[in-house]
Amino acid sequence: MIKNYFIIAIRNLIRQKGYFIINLVGLTIGLTACLLITFYVIDELSYDKFHEKGDRIYRVGYQYKAPSGEVYKFPVTEYKFKEAFESYYNQIEDFVRINSQTSSFYIKYQNNKFYEEGISLVDSTFFDMFTFKWVMGNKKTALKEPFTVVITESIAQKYFGDSIPIGKNLEVFSETGKVEVKVTGVIENMPKNSHFHLTILGSMTTGKYMY
Repeated sequence: MIKNYFIIAIRNLIRQKGYFIINLVGLTIGLTACLLITFYVIDELSYDKFHEKGDRIYRVGYQYKAPSGEVYKFPVTEYKFKEAFESYYNQIEDFVRINSQTSSFYIKYQNNKFYEEGISLVDSTFFDMFTFKWVMGNKKTALKEPFTVVITESIAQKYFGDSIPIGKNLEVFSETGKVEVKVTGVIENMPKNSHFHLTILGSMTTGKYMY
């Protein structure tokens, strides 16, 4: 019985080749589009899900009402907002500042000099709040002191090769001159499904000397 069904189906396909091809192409395009949309949605929903404390992390912003009546919203706050915010709300477990705009500088170590992007200052508690895999160093103390940095594996390989980078100094060149920073930690490259992609993280205490 099943064999007869197959024979009849094949005969119909042979008789109506054009109709069959149109249906097949339409079905293929539909399934492909559906799969692409599904993969896109899954990827979008996966962002920052790897943070163990993600369900308790909130980004603080502020809104400004202009004299004209227009309301502007910004996903950033002022540099010294941390102390004021913590003094009003005792429910806060922790508070981390991340420089709102990542910077780009020339970085040098011995004969290796490259232009690097994704450089930012963060509070020392950054790694208590956000979950990134450590390769070397102590995440509790890595960014306590000014002029200390945590770098990703790709940066470590680029400048130091197979040697241990902990305790070594990188030279950072900016418009205002040159400064040396000490490498105190190495983390794995930040995942693609993270909403920020930093390569060099400097201690926020350095900001007191910079700004």
